[in-house]
Amino acid sequence: MKYFQSSLLGLVAALAFIPMGAYAATLSLSPASVSVVRGGTVYIAVLVSSTDKAMNAASGVVSFPTDLLEVVSVSKSNSIASLWVQEPSFSNTVGTVSFEGVVLNPGFTGSGGRLITITLRGKATGTGKLSFSAGSVLANDGSGTEILKGTTSTSIAISAPFDVVPISEEPSASAPATSLAPTSEVGRDAQTIAPHTESVPDPFFSDESRAIGFWIVALLLAFLLGMFCRRLIPSKWR
Repeated sequence: MKYFQSSLLGLVAALAFIPMGAYAATLSLSPASVSVVRGGTVYIAVLVSSTDKAMNAASGVVSFPTDLLEVVSVSKSNSIASLWVQEPSFSNTVGTVSFEGVVLNPGFTGSGGRLITITLRGKATGTGKLSFSAGSVLANDGSGTEILKGTTSTSIAISAPFDVVPISEEPSASAPATSLAPTSEVGRDAQTIAPHTESVPDPFFSDESRAIGFWIVALLLAFLLGMFCRRLIPSKWR
């Protein structure tokens, strides 16, 4: 009898060390960190992972700082959930995004199953943290066993937009022309100097050309004068 009691106590003690809830699921936000300029948008995916037990329902509330971020939209596109107990919704006043979806039989087993996608816009510079303020993942076991083990958060770094340097416009026709005159006292008192141009002698009016031309004209006149005188002298005297 004593041996039976000792064995029973040993079995109870051993069962006490067996972890309860061996199946574990997580809700996560992806990416874990991201940067965006003020006024720009960023996309955050809400994912569920349950690798060792099929899940069939997930719900949660994601909180964000309203002074740094605002939600633009929440999308169910490419979601593993096909039914929604509560349609995804958000409040930029409170700073929350809520959802509650159901995955039909046989449920979902795996990692990184997309539930919803949140589009946020940066309002002010700083670092805003998104985290789950509430969450639940139920097993597809007919009893709706809670199997959520933990959640992850994400941080969004919001920076100032890049400075844009405007392109300078061309001066209008009415704008005064910029003076190129020197501003020194010597420059103001100096007289305007005409540009120097070197004269190139014309070959047709050089001294050598004029001398040659003179002799050609003299020879031509002498020839004509000889011809004229020949006509005046009688042929018998020639």
